[in-house]
Amino acid sequence: MSFPRDTHGLVLCEGKGDVAVMEKVARSAKLSRLRFKYYSGKTNLYSSLEVLSKTAAFNCGSLSRILITRDADDSYQQAWDEVRETLQLVLGSFPQEPEQWHYSNGNALPAIAVWIAPAKGQAGMIESLCLEAASKVDSSSLHCLSLFSRCLQQNNRIQLHEKERFGIWTIAAQGASPRSRRMSFRDAIEQLPIPWDDKVFATLRSLLAETADMQPG
Repeated sequence: MSFPRDTHGLVLCEGKGDVAVMEKVARSAKLSRLRFKYYSGKTNLYSSLEVLSKTAAFNCGSLSRILITRDADDSYQQAWDEVRETLQLVLGSFPQEPEQWHYSNGNALPAIAVWIAPAKGQAGMIESLCLEAASKVDSSSLHCLSLFSRCLQQNNRIQLHEKERFGIWTIAAQGASPRSRRMSFRDAIEQLPIPWDDKVFATLRSLLAETADMQPG
């Protein structure tokens, strides 16, 4: 389904870090006509969709498609169920499956799809994909991270969360970058050795291209 050239797609992300990752994947695929916003955590998706549904862009056709993204965290199924329930309550939209486009109201309203990170049926988050891609080009830093994680678990009984693992790796992977840059994720992401065109991002890349009504570059 094609849309007029003055339309755009919207990617709704859980947080600022997710937006930064999505933008990098989109740029690597040479995708345009996309806008990115974050809803500040899963508990705020309802209010964000409620506000969005009252905008002129949503109701008058300039917003063609909406991709809603969220981390699975401990349960992919729970994350999907919660997003689907929110869509039903706020928009009266009844998507049947994640990663598929749902059209409503005779296609007069934006099409909606949901992507749960890191992949269908898997627990984890967007950081999980980043670390998986990085493991192919920065095995040394990730080896250090594994040793450090094991040490904390054995000696301090601390199990690092995936976001903590990712945060520590972003510092280690930047080498001699200035401290202020290493500690800012939006600055750091420009320096990180993550192959954004890697196949681990293939499903996300495809959905972003469909959101923009384009083919990935």
